[in-house]
Amino acid sequence: MKTALTLALAASTAFAITAAASAQTTGGVTPNTGPASSGPAIPGVCVFSNEVAVSQSAVGVSMVTRLKQIAATTDAELNQAGSQVQNEQTALQAAKASLSPDQLQQKGQLLQAHYEAFLRLRQQRSEEFQETQKQQIQRIDAAIEPLLKTVADEHRCGLMLNAGATYGFSNAMDVTKPVIDRLNGVMTTISFDRVHLDQQQGGAPVAAAAPAPVATHRKK
Repeated sequence: MKTALTLALAASTAFAITAAASAQTTGGVTPNTGPASSGPAIPGVCVFSNEVAVSQSAVGVSMVTRLKQIAATTDAELNQAGSQVQNEQTALQAAKASLSPDQLQQKGQLLQAHYEAFLRLRQQRSEEFQETQKQQIQRIDAAIEPLLKTVADEHRCGLMLNAGATYGFSNAMDVTKPVIDRLNGVMTTISFDRVHLDQQQGGAPVAAAAPAPVATHRKK
């Protein structure tokens, strides 16, 4: 018997989501306020970086901390699920000499089914993490919006530019810091759990205890 997946499983059990949680809170967008310009500020023109406001605010730091906790829990769940499949494959390899062709085929098919279940679970957890992160950023964005309007009114901003889309600007035109200060005054922490897509979509939940298997084929 030859396994179609010799042990790519070992590599695939790592969720690699902790790294995602450690990356930018805005889903991979690198905060950029542009280089400072030595020129004069333009009256009525302001710049703002939403990415910086989220990542450098107290609530943004709180969000990243919680996302890392969720990522670590998910990693542990998937590593355990993957290890179960890996152990099942190892046991099947050890017992194959004592199995009849039919038994070998049945156990190989069961192992394959478990492996495919693991892949579905891993994909679901990845999508849930991304949706969780997206929803929390939207919550922070919603809190920023009225604060930005207030700051824009105070600075008499006739035009607001995205700081990350400019080549440079005078620091006097940047209203990101005042927005962060106001955000820190109204929102410093954020609480949430991982989104469960199976519940949202009304589908059957994927059992964490039913991991994902490895394809096996009889040698002719």
